[in-house]
Amino acid sequence: MILPPQDERNVLSFLVLPNLGYGPRLALGFGLILLGLVLQGLSGGFVPGAPFLALGVLLLLVRGYHNRVEFGSLDPDQHWERVPMERLDELLEMDKKMLAWDRSFLDISNPLGGTFFFLLAGGLVLGAVLSEGLLRTLFLDGLILFLPQWLTGQRRLLRVPKLLIQVQSLKKVLDLNREALKKHRVHLHMLLRGSRTAIPQDLKIKVDLEGQSKDFLGLYGQVVLNAVQGRFFPYFYVVLVAKKGFGLREGLEESKAVPGITTEFKEQGDVEVLVLRQHTTKTSGYHTKPSAASRIFSLGLALAEKLAPPRVPGLPSTA
Repeated sequence: MILPPQDERNVLSFLVLPNLGYGPRLALGFGLILLGLVLQGLSGGFVPGAPFLALGVLLLLVRGYHNRVEFGSLDPDQHWERVPMERLDELLEMDKKMLAWDRSFLDISNPLGGTFFFLLAGGLVLGAVLSEGLLRTLFLDGLILFLPQWLTGQRRLLRVPKLLIQVQSLKKVLDLNREALKKHRVHLHMLLRGSRTAIPQDLKIKVDLEGQSKDFLGLYGQVVLNAVQGRFFPYFYVVLVAKKGFGLREGLEESKAVPGITTEFKEQGDVEVLVLRQHTTKTSGYHTKPSAASRIFSLGLALAEKLAPPRVPGLPSTA
């Protein structure tokens, strides 16, 4: 086992005596290995020290790793939490680091580690067969000490690839509309699930307009994923939300005139919503490309700015 950095030791899960402290485990494991080597040196044979080497290696075998992000303890039910906008970049950077971390030559589950394992195993076995005496003992010790490290502790990443598609889609929309959003407030909301460790499952952005009417509840942008032949494609849409009676229906006809965009108005309880999305058919339209997503968001933002300024009682909307 190659010792991990101090800040990564908490992600290790050991095969034997999992509750044993990291320091005592190292001392006991390497102590047994050293004792085995000493016994072999004194006896001139492999067998006297082999059990101690095996016990020492067993103590140091890693069952696995975890890389769950600690967002805090939450109820098992879904929970949307407002998080910093920087989290979009953090999620992308974290995914890059996880992929690089998974490509370890000490892990047989990836091509690099698998190739290295078979080369090392073949070399040690060949050396043990062709040599004798102390040299054979060293080759056999190598089999005990090193090969188990490739067969245990394989790195399994807790990746959420679908979430990353959403991240990339939302970032592109925000980047393409950066100037238009300068005077407004943009918030990122993350859907978290998990009773002990919360795992991000979904994302949406919310835009609060500068000086918006108190009855306008925000402009939301969200990405759903459509699965086609095992691949996932982003489908972006925006939703304008206001209190019932606000008058979002006024934007229905205007947005319907835009080609390629489907607009839907509906009332749900105490609110009314106006949905703008890419037009779909039975065979097309289920992948919203960045340019189309930006156009949908831009239209939604323009409608929100037109419909949602503060209203003076008794005066009609400026829409």
